[in-house]
Amino acid sequence: MTISLQTALHNIQTYQELLPIAKKLHAGLSSWGCQYAAIIDQASMHQGTIPIGAVAEKVMKIRQRIEQNVIKFTPEEKNAVTLLSKEVSRLYREDRANCEQADTLTTIYRLVMSMIFWVNHHSKWLSYEKQLQQPLSIKLTTAIDKAQNYQELLAATEHLDAGLTWWGFQYAYDKRIPPSANQEAIYTGMIRIGSMAEKAIKIREKMKQNGIGFNTDEKKSVLLFCRKIFLIYEKDIDNCDQANRFTTVCRLVMKVIFWMNHQYKWGRLYEIARKEDVITCSEELSTDLPGSEYEPVKLPKEEKFKYTQWE
Repeated sequence: MTISLQTALHNIQTYQELLPIAKKLHAGLSSWGCQYAAIIDQASMHQGTIPIGAVAEKVMKIRQRIEQNVIKFTPEEKNAVTLLSKEVSRLYREDRANCEQADTLTTIYRLVMSMIFWVNHHSKWLSYEKQLQQPLSIKLTTAIDKAQNYQELLAATEHLDAGLTWWGFQYAYDKRIPPSANQEAIYTGMIRIGSMAEKAIKIREKMKQNGIGFNTDEKKSVLLFCRKIFLIYEKDIDNCDQANRFTTVCRLVMKVIFWMNHQYKWGRLYEIARKEDVITCSEELSTDLPGSEYEPVKLPKEEKFKYTQWE
């Protein structure tokens, strides 16, 4: 049973699946100037041809899917994408050699096709290869929205800092700009300063509904997350205190219109089960859920934080 190479490429979802096929591909050039890739081995289950740029395009589509779905790279996937880059570069070297050895008529056909379809496979790959060497670029709003537990939420927020626009919008952003080579991902864009706290409460409510308790890693993550939120809010307060009059007026107007009082929602009192007694959100997050099983969690001294009660 044989499978069309084009169909196989379309169905592939990971770099590990794509790598074995890429290793078998070789570049070809038809007499009418079409640059393609094919598997020469007749015993292969994959038959047919694909455009020379199809593998590079698939590599980038997989990356886009990973970024859109906030998928973490496994060590195997990291290794696979590195090897894939080498295989695609090898494919383009073969293609370049085919083009240089082509006769005049084939070369004319190839140039005409390139102009008609605006295709420059080699230059596109140079751009793609540079992108692949960069950390994943994930929208901050997407990362927060898709976080299913406190470990994922902490990963998205641990490098955030507070900012304040000139028109009074209080926001959080990833401060690691420019990114370093060893980063796994950077989070682009900005979110409302209160989005992280709201998501934290939603995660806890979902855990409670599903009868899921804390394990050791999750317990530590929620404590570190609380610390991070407090640090961001302290920076937010500093930003507000140091803002000019115009920004302060805009911020107060937004607070009145949208009822935005982030410090109050997080740091003040949080009603539980409509009782008269109230506790803070951070204490609520840290309170054990039914079914929790974990070893006592003690944060290192440098990871502990001082609680500030905002008035």
